[in-house]
Amino acid sequence: MTDDRRAQLLEEVVTGARLPDDPEVRALMVRDPEWAAELAELVAMQRVLDATGESEAATLRQAAATPLPSPPRPTSRRWLWLAAAAAAAALALAFLLRRGAEDDPGATVLGPAVELLEPRGDVTAYGTFRWRGSLPPGGWFEVRVFAEPAGRPPVARSQTRLREASWQPDAAEQAGLPQRIRWQVTTFDAGGAAVERASAEAQLR
Repeated sequence: MTDDRRAQLLEEVVTGARLPDDPEVRALMVRDPEWAAELAELVAMQRVLDATGESEAATLRQAAATPLPSPPRPTSRRWLWLAAAAAAAALALAFLLRRGAEDDPGATVLGPAVELLEPRGDVTAYGTFRWRGSLPPGGWFEVRVFAEPAGRPPVARSQTRLREASWQPDAAEQAGLPQRIRWQVTTFDAGGAAVERASAEAQLR
């Protein structure tokens, strides 16, 4: 599936044009966990914006029902447009910030610190990747390993939702790791939104 098609499906689900349980969407979520996590995060943000919009609409309805010395309609209409524009800008900014963090292996998402323990610096073998950090209720860890100098896509990544603060690459993944790496741990909440991210470098000596 092309990147354009992935982006189109993402937009259709977020805007409500396509349901999350659509067969094509479900199939892509199984094949591409990264796309599924991005979809979950955008849907969660959209729900927050929808709830905010409903609250603002209720406020406007209450204001319209209250007698005022002058007709409130022009002011209310202007406020509604401003609120809609602010909500759209917030969604766009959050999306761009997340995509920027995904494109930069060293980026950090706001949240409590995740401390990466090993491997770090010069090592004789990469072995088991270990870190220190806590999970939100229903959350999980994800590990990605990039070649250094920073490159994409990752040369290895955890294939399951990790509940413990460690990850052991299999033999094939270990054999494919380059001389110098940057590895990254991301913490997701139950809704699939990234809440913490940290990275560290290591190299074989």
